[in-house]
Amino acid sequence: MLENMAGKLTGYDIIFWFYAYSFIGWLFETTYVSIKRKKFVNRGFITGPLCTIYGCGAVFVLLLLWNFRENLFCLFLGGMLVTTILEYGTSLAMEIIFKTKWWDYSYKKCNIKGRICLESSLAWGFFSVILFTVLHPIVGNLISIIPIAAGKRILLIITVLFIIDFAVAVFTSLQLSSKLQRLDAVKVEITKYIMSTRIYESGEGLKEKMEALRNSFDDIWEERKQAIYENLEHRGLFDLRKEIGEKFEGFIKKYNAIKNKTNFLQNRYLSAYPHFKLVTKSLSAYLKKPIHKNKNKDKKQEKQEKQEKQEK
Repeated sequence: MLENMAGKLTGYDIIFWFYAYSFIGWLFETTYVSIKRKKFVNRGFITGPLCTIYGCGAVFVLLLLWNFRENLFCLFLGGMLVTTILEYGTSLAMEIIFKTKWWDYSYKKCNIKGRICLESSLAWGFFSVILFTVLHPIVGNLISIIPIAAGKRILLIITVLFIIDFAVAVFTSLQLSSKLQRLDAVKVEITKYIMSTRIYESGEGLKEKMEALRNSFDDIWEERKQAIYENLEHRGLFDLRKEIGEKFEGFIKKYNAIKNKTNFLQNRYLSAYPHFKLVTKSLSAYLKKPIHKNKNKDKKQEKQEKQEKQEK
């Protein structure tokens, strides 16, 4: 198998390498994450035991760096460069296609837009050296043992299953992206409503309170309800309290109705990728908009509130 790189390389070899290293990558990722989180976590874009970014990375590294196989330093730097570009491109493509971010290195040092980071790139460089010095000699020899006719049949079966699994994964990812966008729309809806009721004295105050909504919407009602009610009672807006309570309950039911319709495959993604999130956040964009106050309307409403207090 190693001799093939000298000029006899075929598509049969490349496809076999892709599946072999995708499986090894899945085995590594799943084992590492499962141990870290103390439960089984099926990593990878597809449901089957293949982590395709490892398969693609291994094939690219083997093809592009074969002439540097005797120089470990060049293998390390070259492997780090090739796989880092692949990781960045994969992350960007998935953000564009699915409008979601699958991994996020923003919390790590020396990262670029959370898509890649120095720690990950160094690991890829190390893996590239291991690929040439340990893995490929073993994988190449094992593949060479398989008769060509039997190997082609094996590849045909695996490829058919892979295409089906990949198509299901794409459909599931698009569904999940659509669901996240609908959930984000509910958050914008509730933000607009709160803004229209003037619960908070200033637009900036509202923004500060609603920023927490992006990541902890599930708890927003219980956490904020009492504070909102106290604010309204202090200002004597008892009728508004009842109205807001009913509105909030409606928003929560609407939100949960969307959220609870999650199937097994969607739950697998959310479990396997804890940093999975929507890239185009309409709520974030909405909160960044400047709030223009209508001074005349504010003064009129303040007078009305004072009159209501005096009457009570």
